[in-house]
Amino acid sequence: ANATHYMTRSLELRRGLDNDELVLHYQPQIDGVSGDMVGVEALLRWNHPVHGLVGPSEIIPIAEKSGLIIEIGSWVLREACKQARIWQDEYGEKIQMAVNVSARQLQLAGFADSIAHELAISGLPAEHLEIEVTESLFMRDMADMRAKLQRIQDLGIRISLDDFGTGFSSLSYLRTLPFDQIKLDRSFVTDIDRGEEGRALAITIINMARNLGKTCIAEGVENDRQLEVLRDAGCDLVQGYLLGRPMSAQDISRLATATDG
Repeated sequence: ANATHYMTRSLELRRGLDNDELVLHYQPQIDGVSGDMVGVEALLRWNHPVHGLVGPSEIIPIAEKSGLIIEIGSWVLREACKQARIWQDEYGEKIQMAVNVSARQLQLAGFADSIAHELAISGLPAEHLEIEVTESLFMRDMADMRAKLQRIQDLGIRISLDDFGTGFSSLSYLRTLPFDQIKLDRSFVTDIDRGEEGRALAITIINMARNLGKTCIAEGVENDRQLEVLRDAGCDLVQGYLLGRPMSAQDISRLATATDG
């Protein structure tokens, strides 16, 4: 039954891609000091004709398994660059656009060129784009990954290491791979509420990021206590339901207009 279900879903996803059923939502990323929105993370949604709005945790595994991830990844990148450019024109200021990239995309030989192509078409300056890669990627071929990431960084694009601390975080990654930012996983943020040890770990990672000259963003911030600890520790950026849920481009525009005035 599982195989049938998977076949059905991947055919539906193929159709969804062709019929413009995919949509991006954006979650605000907030400056830890000023409280201003300085960026957004693009998050994939599927407007399924029967099941309604489907999130990435359902879409991505199907896309990865069926090979559709390459095409969907290109679509996400294109849409995100276009939208970031619109905001840049509207507000004249920098709203950083963060896009998640899968291992399959990164392994493509011409991936850096394809990003450069999307930037050129949209007219978005490279420094307004940030790609998020998860650390599980580096289990594979470290030297190859380093070369690929370096090409992307050479274009002027920022690179963020997602889910930091959840896998086999080897500190040697941080020394040898070209990163600009470390993303503190939500599990560490949740642990802030669980006493001294939980707080200590989050604070240690934030300090480590600073000592390495990287920015640090914390995701999954859901209450004032977590926010206070992160701010006091000098976390550069924060993201989570306390500060804004993933929302449509229109809602982000409203938010930008509100903070603008």
